[in-house]
Amino acid sequence: MDMNQKALKAQENLLQTPEALAYVTSGRGISIPTISRFHIGFVPEGDRNHSFLWWNRVIFPIYGNDYGSDQVIGFSARKVTVDDRPKYVNSSNSKDGYNKSLSLYGMNLVKPNEKIVCLCEGVLDAITVMQEKGLPAVASLSMELTAQQAELLKSRGVQTVYICYDSDDAGQRGIEKAIILLQAAGFHYRNIWVIKIRDAKDVDEALQKKCSMSVVTAARWYRDKAAEEEDASTARHWNESYVDMLVKKGGRHAKPKPKSVPMGI
Repeated sequence: MDMNQKALKAQENLLQTPEALAYVTSGRGISIPTISRFHIGFVPEGDRNHSFLWWNRVIFPIYGNDYGSDQVIGFSARKVTVDDRPKYVNSSNSKDGYNKSLSLYGMNLVKPNEKIVCLCEGVLDAITVMQEKGLPAVASLSMELTAQQAELLKSRGVQTVYICYDSDDAGQRGIEKAIILLQAAGFHYRNIWVIKIRDAKDVDEALQKKCSMSVVTAARWYRDKAAEEEDASTARHWNESYVDMLVKKGGRHAKPKPKSVPMGI
């Protein structure tokens, strides 16, 4: 059974397993049309098409990076049971084309020269952004952005990136790294924006619960971090990073942000 066949079988499993389907729809707010669009599936316990590490998990097929690709190259999965296993698992690098440093979930849906793309951490974050806001979104699969992934976005002709990483410390570190790598890939700092999330751990939860969010420039994000920091040395780090970003600038920049923020916040 090849990867595409595994994805189709898993989707059938999800639609035929009431508990798993309820988790996806009622628990995560994902609609049936969205399940069909992204071929979301479920791997039941004992499924011989997958290793035991994937059992009792909702799985999300990862497609090749090329625009319009319908070739499944890997999977990301989240457990639906309460146990000691890791919450998420992703495919290992493989001959099927999946490479965790090179692949971005949702990249096959990003059109050439797309005006705005939302960069998320997790698959569910990206899916929720696309479902609720209709914006192109990609996910670095719960990892920090890599230089190759940043270059992939630039090579597709993406004009502006909205970074929608988690609100915890790891997410904030990931935002800083993403800004640096996006600039290095050729994005002008004026085309790098950050979604600031309040009262939620990630953009998925924020959109589902309609929590407060704001969209700020990368420059404003650095200045806000410095102003909010009580430790003098850490505040100095944010200020120095802000100045360093302005000096580097990055590639050519497009027009300033429109008055109507696409996230609808």
